[in-house]
Amino acid sequence: MTTDTIVKPKGLLLNTLVLPDSSLLVSSNFANSLFRVYKNGSEFQREVYLNNSDLIGISDMLYGRDGKIYATQQNLIDEGNNVLRNKRVISINPSDKSIAQEFVLPNGNKQVIFRGNNNLNLGDKIDIVENPDTASNYRFFVSDAIEGVIYEVSKAKEVSELISGLTLPSSPAIPRNNTMLVLTGPIMNSDFSAFVKTPKLIGIDTKNRTYRELYNFSNESAESYKGGFSVADSSMNVLPLESPGSMVLKEDSA
Repeated sequence: MTTDTIVKPKGLLLNTLVLPDSSLLVSSNFANSLFRVYKNGSEFQREVYLNNSDLIGISDMLYGRDGKIYATQQNLIDEGNNVLRNKRVISINPSDKSIAQEFVLPNGNKQVIFRGNNNLNLGDKIDIVENPDTASNYRFFVSDAIEGVIYEVSKAKEVSELISGLTLPSSPAIPRNNTMLVLTGPIMNSDFSAFVKTPKLIGIDTKNRTYRELYNFSNESAESYKGGFSVADSSMNVLPLESPGSMVLKEDSA
């Protein structure tokens, strides 16, 4: 696979990861480099941490318990919409900067169409979280926004569905009670005047494979989303081109 045959993902996704030395690792889904931002005296400096064509398509990163960096990646297509590389998760060994494919994710069958241009690879928002329960057989959970699926990945790197049928799931996080928190939505109608599905925070019981709504962001306005794209099997409903959802957990010290 050569980079000149790739239709690079659009819809910029930037991600940061705090490294053990307190510097920041920065990724972009259309770049073939990772950048490190660190403080030198009173100034912040930037350097190329790693340059490799295998890095194109990164959506999310985490620093694993084993000291490796794990990154989810969007699929890559050519100009004929042929898949050159499946959605997957890679690892980077900080000691020698080596890259390894950890496991492949299902590509699914939902076709993403940008309004006004059918030849754009918008990619997909694919997030990953490590299971804090080290006794569990499942080490990672991965959310695929376009497919509406949360995957569980075993210690043997076997991928299976945990929950499906969600609306744009993203930003999974797991507190100590084994309930995974996930953001979902939104979906708007074709003129952005109203929500078809509002953004929500849901809680997933990873052991019983059930979920429930924890909070509904119904006070948001669909009119604040000015750009969007549709999925071929979703009639004329629109997914947001920009949905800057993220989640931060703070453990109660009490």
